[in-house]
Amino acid sequence: MDLIIEYFAGLFSDPAQIAGQIIGFVGMIWSFFIYIFKDRKKILLSKLLADAISIFHLALIGAYSGAAINVGNLLRDTVSMNNEKKWASHKFWPFVFMGITIFSSLITWQGYISLVPMCGTCLAVLSLWCRDTKKMRFIMLPGVTLWLFYSIISGSISGTISNIFTVCSIFIGLAREFMSEKKKEIAN
Repeated sequence: MDLIIEYFAGLFSDPAQIAGQIIGFVGMIWSFFIYIFKDRKKILLSKLLADAISIFHLALIGAYSGAAINVGNLLRDTVSMNNEKKWASHKFWPFVFMGITIFSSLITWQGYISLVPMCGTCLAVLSLWCRDTKKMRFIMLPGVTLWLFYSIISGSISGTISNIFTVCSIFIGLAREFMSEKKKEIAN
């Protein structure tokens, strides 16, 4: 029990930590809505906003690899939202974003833990490139799980809660799609 108390006391040991945790809760509230939307554009726009908030949150709590990766994610989210347009539909974009993710992890290396958000983000890159929302959610699920682990290790209370809810949100979206498909099968 003392270890848990010590852990949480350390999370609130300085003003940057406190500010980071508060900003994280703002992002957490927003992220509740990401994967519940039916429309792909709304999912991606919500993800863009959540990533922007996350940059400040992670930087303030000292999770620099995660913060740097999220800077690259803003570009990724913008291109993903427009991938039906010619300039954003090239097959090289996912490789560019995975390269940015790997580079971001290397320049902010904090040990092997930097590999966790890097791998999670590479999965997110692949998922956000899917036009099929069911495939998007299936590929995003392990990526979010890796970010959940990173949030726990980094001391991000809101990130931990947010990623738990994101996993739940993905399951809700998948269940809704599954039920919709079943209704169509029954109707035919």
